[in-house]
Amino acid sequence: MTEINYTFKEKVLFILVPISYPRMYTQSIGAVVIIVALFVWSDDQLRRQLSTKPISGIITDIKIGSKGGSAGGKYSGRSTYYHLQIAGYKRNFELADASVFENWQLDEDDFKKGDQASFSIMAVEESYRQKPTEYLMQRNIDWPQESSSIKIYGLNINGKRVLSANATIRGQTYGRWFWLMVPLFMYAFFCILIRTQLKNWTQAAENKDLDGVI
Repeated sequence: MTEINYTFKEKVLFILVPISYPRMYTQSIGAVVIIVALFVWSDDQLRRQLSTKPISGIITDIKIGSKGGSAGGKYSGRSTYYHLQIAGYKRNFELADASVFENWQLDEDDFKKGDQASFSIMAVEESYRQKPTEYLMQRNIDWPQESSSIKIYGLNINGKRVLSANATIRGQTYGRWFWLMVPLFMYAFFCILIRTQLKNWTQAAENKDLDGVI
């Protein structure tokens, strides 16, 4: 029997490209399971780190800025950052609609100076609440630095919920792992497409279709 020596490229393609329907479903479902498991794990880890003591007070100052994407709208890849100063605290608090889990839920019209705000922060950041924020002059405005701001999880304004803490956590999870989640999702779709062409979803259906051609 002649031994076939496969190149490294051929070995990689054999592993990644489904050559049968069982392989297609196994690899596609496996990729989705990894995405879900990663999302649930990261979501749970963040939830456990939230402080049980909410921040509450009057908004004394708001600074709004954005970065990334274009000016075409919320879903163009642009992230809007809201920096809130709360009475009684020296540290700046930052809220960002940086993902699809957050940016459809809030807008700058949802809060203003003088409103009563309450929200959660991470437990490890409780000790920073009374440390002054560091500012950097940008376009003649003293802009609070992200590294010197405390991230807001969820937001209630005058007793009304504007953004849930769960949405903020999901948004942060997605932002942290999108570089892995998106390729895995694309790979799952690729496995289905390469095997079925989005037409024959079983080997029997493909055989039947081929029998009609021959």
